[in-house]
Amino acid sequence: MKKYLMTGMAALAMCAAFTSCSKDKEFEIITPEKQSELNYENAFKSKYGEIDPSHSWGFDEFKYKGTGTRAINVNGNLWEETPECTDAEAQMVFNYVNMTKAQMTAAGHKFTEVFPKNIENYFVTQVWTGSDTYNSVDGTNTGTRGSSHMDHLNIAMNATAALTDGVLSGTWEHINNFNASSNRNYGGNTFVHDGGTLDFAYICSEDSRYHNRWIAVNGADVDPSLAGKYYVCFDFEAVNPEAYTNFRFKVPGINPGEWTEKGPFAVSGAWTVETATAAGVQVTYKELVWNSETQSNEEVTRTYTVGQNGTTDWKIDNVVGGNKVYIPNDVYTDWIVRIVEAQPAEEPFPEPDVRVLAEDLDVTETFNGQKYEGDFDFNDVVFDVIYNYNGTTWIIVQAAGGTYPLYVDGNEVHAALGSSSTNVMIHTDGSKGPSKPINLGKLYTDANDITVTVDLPSGTRTLEAGVGKAPHKLAVSPTFDWMSERVSIEEVHPNFSNWVKHSDARWY
Repeated sequence: MKKYLMTGMAALAMCAAFTSCSKDKEFEIITPEKQSELNYENAFKSKYGEIDPSHSWGFDEFKYKGTGTRAINVNGNLWEETPECTDAEAQMVFNYVNMTKAQMTAAGHKFTEVFPKNIENYFVTQVWTGSDTYNSVDGTNTGTRGSSHMDHLNIAMNATAALTDGVLSGTWEHINNFNASSNRNYGGNTFVHDGGTLDFAYICSEDSRYHNRWIAVNGADVDPSLAGKYYVCFDFEAVNPEAYTNFRFKVPGINPGEWTEKGPFAVSGAWTVETATAAGVQVTYKELVWNSETQSNEEVTRTYTVGQNGTTDWKIDNVVGGNKVYIPNDVYTDWIVRIVEAQPAEEPFPEPDVRVLAEDLDVTETFNGQKYEGDFDFNDVVFDVIYNYNGTTWIIVQAAGGTYPLYVDGNEVHAALGSSSTNVMIHTDGSKGPSKPINLGKLYTDANDITVTVDLPSGTRTLEAGVGKAPHKLAVSPTFDWMSERVSIEEVHPNFSNWVKHSDARWY
């Protein structure tokens, strides 16, 4: 049970209530409220000495500076970070797509050539750098690693984006530092805000053209642990529109046994040097044919299937510019990236402007059989103040070292810290765990003006920090570490006593 001590100045004041030095003088009635204040001030001065009459107890230093309304930028990257791709995840995806599209379909592996959904806010993450090698169609470049020539990942942000003849137009976003040749965990993740996932492209350093040869795989189809993740898988290719070939072929029934010379013909993805003598390869060419009706030459496009009679009936004379042409192998493992939709993070709260420490005026109490008189640990309530966030002042209760109901602007501090009882001490043992921010609904410019009251057995008291008076509250930096229970403030900060006497001194 807490008791109240009446000594020194308080005793003299109480004497005055019943004594008159002259019949012309009025008696002073000492109320319980006044007695609490006198007891507190007497104990404070007995411990720390006379008070600097100009002392404002830190509140003048931490008044609102008028820096404007603070608010979170909702257009910033306030999103929960997605983890980098693990080796196990990358291997699972690679194994799932490491086959041709026809083989994937036969194996029941699902994929799409249109991204499953248009996502606006997402993280792009490196997953896989392939090792497949390719030969140029003219045979001069062999063993070329495709992924070494796939650079500048671009993603189509909206419907204006297009890829025509190797050139991007419309709104694409270049994902900085994303190249297939980069280490898989190169920069972790890149965030895209207010964008889209309509198409994906890379530039090939062999032909200096953009390509969008990709498939998309839903992570949930690969493994349940990958649900919510999508993988864009690229196949390497290169073209050279100026490449051409001269070749000759035999046409059955036309000049049997003789070679018909044709060319030049554009190089296309329909054939390579290796398949030039295989059956079933089509050759398309144009030639001028005399039209007797119009009495003029007309251009005619002809298509001939080489080897349709099972004979080897064409041969290549030469290929020009074919060292920049690589035919894709239809296996989409040369480069894989991951797309994960970004989830909004919990909005971070602004840093506090000031921390307030308060005593509840109960300067004499018994604890574990020992009597404490004026421990002055200033932790009966500890709360932070954010002066102007979205136009109002907010507080965050950090600790409640008192065992009486105590209110900051009407908000009971034990309840703010999640306790249904006021007869407990919370976070005065070095533990942390603040309450949720409380909106006071008005704008304060001085933390000392925020009303703090305590319900003592003798009545409700208002805690004050009057100029030159024994302080019930102190204003300190928001990073100040408050005292543990029954550890007087001067034990941790020996300069506190000097600060009491000289307000311009530094004490912490």
